[in-house]
Amino acid sequence: MVKNHAVEVLQAVLSRGASPRAEETACGIAANLLCHARLAGALEPGIPSLLSGVASVLEDSVSTAALTEACRAMAAAAQAAISGRFPGQWQHRLVGEGLLSRLVWMVDNSLDAALVANALELAGCAACMSELAVQRLLQHGLAAAAAAHLSGFCRAMVSDDGAAEPSASEAVADASLRVIEVIAAHDDGARAIEELPSLDMELVALLSGADSMALRANAVIVMAGRPFEKLKRVLLETPSAVGALLSILETVEQDASDARKASADVINRLIHQAVQCGADGESAVVAVSQKMESFASLEFIPEGCRDPLLEIVEFILKSKDQCGHQSPHTPQLLAYRTLLLSR
Repeated sequence: MVKNHAVEVLQAVLSRGASPRAEETACGIAANLLCHARLAGALEPGIPSLLSGVASVLEDSVSTAALTEACRAMAAAAQAAISGRFPGQWQHRLVGEGLLSRLVWMVDNSLDAALVANALELAGCAACMSELAVQRLLQHGLAAAAAAHLSGFCRAMVSDDGAAEPSASEAVADASLRVIEVIAAHDDGARAIEELPSLDMELVALLSGADSMALRANAVIVMAGRPFEKLKRVLLETPSAVGALLSILETVEQDASDARKASADVINRLIHQAVQCGADGESAVVAVSQKMESFASLEFIPEGCRDPLLEIVEFILKSKDQCGHQSPHTPQLLAYRTLLLSR
């Protein structure tokens, strides 16, 4: 396709008021080409004008399918730009007021799960590229819109009648989490995310109830960056939450070190405050202590978690000493501390 002037053909389709079906097809082909570094490199001279056409579809089209493919194409180009490829003037379109407001409108109003997920993905890419984009996305309500989709997915998880919102899909929930994570890395975004009233409950609901381990892991990554006072209460009041946190240390994919580290950090913060939280706090400390003993018997140290696990074990041992008695399990914890110190 590259040798047969694919870029010129796609440019022509996108610049001449084509039908929605033609726009969808052209944007889909562009997205597929841009996803492959070698092919995209061959396209590079024509990419600015091609993406200008894609941006026009995003700004003007009323076709759900065409908008979905346009979001996918622009996100592929944005991800390449973030990694250092495709510099150029086309990027100003992505962070422009009009396109960003349009993206948030799609997220907030569309009932099509594929469009919402791809619009969220593109919004997250824009936020990674520009502080100005973050501010504009926040002004148009992206944080609240993403949180609303998380809330809808959580309602769908516990619904018995199957009456879930059409956009309440795992892909939308996952994209919402990633957008919240990106936005929260900026000061303005962190303040906006902190003001979301039910986000902590939704994160814990995902952690405890989502079927997808990837979704649970992403919820923990967002959780690790949250203010802890309210989150602590929700975690301790949810019986399965501590066990779910501990399970991530063992069961996420080997390349998901961010999720393991986030889980260990949340557990560490939790048990340091749990001793002040009555029976729920004591139960959490016992559960964590038992898991550390299990790790000791297996000589298992989750990759990337050595430091927070060492803090956890030392805190538990110190707490036992302060109680004035030795637990029968203390030797296992001492052995695990020795193992952690040796690594």
